[in-house]
Amino acid sequence: MQAREVGGAAFADPRAERTLIETAKTETVNTLQQECRRVRAAVLPDELARNERIRCSRRLRHWSDPDGAFRLDARLTPNTGAIVVAAIQARQERIFTQARATGLRESSEAYAADALVELAREGGSSGPRAMVHVVVDQQILASGRTRADRRCEIRGIGPIPAATARALAEDAIIKKIAMNGSDVVSVEHRGRTIPARVRTALEVRDPVCVVPECDVRRGLEIDHYRIAYADGGPTRLDNLARLCGWHHHQKTHLGYRLSGGPGAWKWETPNDIEARPPPHP
Repeated sequence: MQAREVGGAAFADPRAERTLIETAKTETVNTLQQECRRVRAAVLPDELARNERIRCSRRLRHWSDPDGAFRLDARLTPNTGAIVVAAIQARQERIFTQARATGLRESSEAYAADALVELAREGGSSGPRAMVHVVVDQQILASGRTRADRRCEIRGIGPIPAATARALAEDAIIKKIAMNGSDVVSVEHRGRTIPARVRTALEVRDPVCVVPECDVRRGLEIDHYRIAYADGGPTRLDNLARLCGWHHHQKTHLGYRLSGGPGAWKWETPNDIEARPPPHP
């Protein structure tokens, strides 16, 4: 397995072969796999195109096996998969604690199945929002470009595009970790990027997706539409807008642009932007 992982990554980037061989000698298989995924992700000609191909092929299938058991199979992008895993794990830990208190001993996979059923029964409406841990180098977050020698990944899931990391920073609890090689130098918790009072005002101002002719009201996401949060954009009401998941995805990953403001929103496609005449010198 180790040879196959190293060979696949080295084929994508021969310069990484020696480093990966050393990693295989000293680290676990899981760590080696993560490093190989990072190498492959960094050399792809268009990481956003890869992420978009995964998104377009997303699916959730279910069937009954020969024993009559209900089965599930899903294919998701790393960031959406991480949200699912984080939500299940939060419930799974509580179910595990309750079971241990009563003397019950079952596998972690059994408790994960119970957590999934519990989420479905409650509609995901109770309890805290899922916590997704993104490890991203500050240089990648600032530039929006992935590098093989810098980390940009969801912990426990794998590499993600730099643009996805920047999008996740828009509405998150930020844990800033300064590192020197493998040593953690400092840790700073910066809290939620959207203050509660601003979030409330935004929900009142934008009850539906602000893209013209879109009337989606549920599951709206907050976007720093003028200046991105990763670029130092302020968390003020005049820099924020609520978008449906699809339009937020288009703006973040596919080159669409939101401008204007309340009562005068404008939604531009990549073709619109390309056809715009250059500004006068």
